[in-house]
Amino acid sequence: MRNPEWTPAVWQDEAALIKIAAAKYGLDWHFIAAIRKAEDGGPGREFGVLSVKAPTYGAQLEVCCQTVRHRLVEYDRDHQALDLHETPDGKQTVTYTPEFISWFGAIWAPNTAPNDAGRLNRNWSRNVGYWYLHLIDLEHPG
Repeated sequence: MRNPEWTPAVWQDEAALIKIAAAKYGLDWHFIAAIRKAEDGGPGREFGVLSVKAPTYGAQLEVCCQTVRHRLVEYDRDHQALDLHETPDGKQTVTYTPEFISWFGAIWAPNTAPNDAGRLNRNWSRNVGYWYLHLIDLEHPG
């Protein structure tokens, strides 16, 4: 996974697993995939899950989905978590708001985390937001 040039076959297999897990929790798979792309973790860290024991890809994916679902429900109590996004083909799709992504990022990858010596977390929300919309737009070419 450390290779920035993922082969299409590898990504298709991984995207299929992400789609299944995200559907189980009623989540937008693009967001889970965006977390995967931004984290780019090696074995046992694929989705950046470090706070609980998740030593396998499946465990990382499951904890990521559980956490996103929990935080989405929490955020949606007092804020609008969904928005409309116009895709390159002129259609509209429902997406998570940039505000939700930033709020989630502050919890998932806080700027003050002791394990972030390189201060990469400060770009986490921007990276995930980029990958999220990019992955959606790839499904709707203009």
